[in-house]
Amino acid sequence: MAGAYSPEAAQPLYESMLQASLTSHASLGQIARAASYALPALHAAGANSSDVMLLVATMMQGGIMNTKSGTWLNAMASNALPNTLGSGL
Repeated sequence: MAGAYSPEAAQPLYESMLQASLTSHASLGQIARAASYALPALHAAGANSSDVMLLVATMMQGGIMNTKSGTWLNAMASNALPNTLGSGL
């Protein structure tokens, strides 16, 4: 989902996942599931995958748990893209 297809490219994602799990009460599995909702759209929009992980963890720390945090980030990205449904065409 993040476009990391080699161990060298995936290393920063592992570190981001570790940081996200340390800053949140959510488990690594919960963060990965939530990120799976947000990461494809935000990665396609040009966002840094590590930043997306930290956004998910921050939302989870604030109480937006499970996949809701990923869904809300996905909706934010989808609605921000011009000429798409929900962007105020």
